[in-house]
Amino acid sequence: MFTCRPISPSLFLLMICFSATAAAATTTTTFTTEPLNLENFMFLEDAHIFNDTTTITVRLTRDLLVPNSGAGMLLYKYPIPFRQPGNPNPTSFKAHLTFSVKDLNPNSIGGGLALAISPGNGNIGAGGKFLGIPKGAVSIEFDTAKDTELHDVNGNHVGLNINSVVSLCVADLDSVNISLKSGKLIHVWVDYSGPGHQLKVFVSYVNIQPVSPVLEAIIDLYQYVEDSMFVGISASTQASTEVHSLEHFSFSSCFDEDPNTNSGGFNAPPPPPMATVSSPAPDTTRKTRKSRRKINKIWLGIILPVVGAVLGIMLTGGISIYFICKCYCCSDRNNENATHLITP
Repeated sequence: MFTCRPISPSLFLLMICFSATAAAATTTTTFTTEPLNLENFMFLEDAHIFNDTTTITVRLTRDLLVPNSGAGMLLYKYPIPFRQPGNPNPTSFKAHLTFSVKDLNPNSIGGGLALAISPGNGNIGAGGKFLGIPKGAVSIEFDTAKDTELHDVNGNHVGLNINSVVSLCVADLDSVNISLKSGKLIHVWVDYSGPGHQLKVFVSYVNIQPVSPVLEAIIDLYQYVEDSMFVGISASTQASTEVHSLEHFSFSSCFDEDPNTNSGGFNAPPPPPMATVSSPAPDTTRKTRKSRRKINKIWLGIILPVVGAVLGIMLTGGISIYFICKCYCCSDRNNENATHLITP
């Protein structure tokens, strides 16, 4: 026979705190390729590690002869929570990637690469104009070929795709003097606010996040993602000899409750050597001191009267005991004297 003991309030609070901490831990994800932990990533199809004399990079495509096409993908192998029970908003996330595209044959067509958020683990899309993007994925494409069938604006653009390679919204990178096929390192920041449903894409040659995004869209991703998704970078060649090198990739996500938050209540893992321009943090020292003084005054207001009352009781009791003892001693002496006087 089992008996149940009531749980003490302190133990109950401890259990609640532990449960909340555990729940929070399961809804926050952070990973980076700096350093590259091979146990955390999958190299799909043409993706491989390229080691030259100075650096180790991830190449998403191989050197193929024209008119061959191929595709490759670096995929984070663990599922990432994108929807949460009881929360109508998807997760907020930040991504930073640094890559270069080198065209070994300027007469070839192109290809491109994409940040892909897909429902499947180990799935990769077709090469060519499909950029290796898996089916059912939400993706940010960086396209180096103009395909009239896909309504591309040119062969140098960034676009937002939902379960398709036809972009919902597009930004021409010529407008910010960025050329995807320049061979230079290109830095990309993708920020998404789950509560605000706001997506922003920033692109630059230097490792400083621009003030203004090149692409901005309001879209609720809740209806396009599953509870858990997989995140990776895909690329493809389209009858070309493009080389897609990924120098850095970091990703961070968490769930927000504040609808006024633009890009999540978290800090993305810093890319090396990250130099994002940000406003200085407000000085909270004075507020902290004032709050401490206020708390101290409250405690003093409670403790001092209690201590005074205790000391008063102790002092009164001590004086009373002193006089009682004194009177008792005096009465004994008087009895003694009286006895001596009566004795003949």
